[in-house]
Amino acid sequence: MIPNLKRVGLLTESVRPKFEALGVLHYENVASDAEIDWNSLERPLEVGVRTAIE
Repeated sequence: MIPNLKRVGLLTESVRPKFEALGVLHYENVASDAEIDWNSLERPLEVGVRTAIE
């Protein structure tokens, strides 16, 4: 998802901090989403992480 957002111009400066908080920006320059380790992304978030809703 992240490489595709960058390719179509939707990874803007206003949304980058949100993806950075999720820890997925290191995927922005991969050649395709097939290179992403989906198992690592399916792990639960760490306890104590604050969200915008809190």
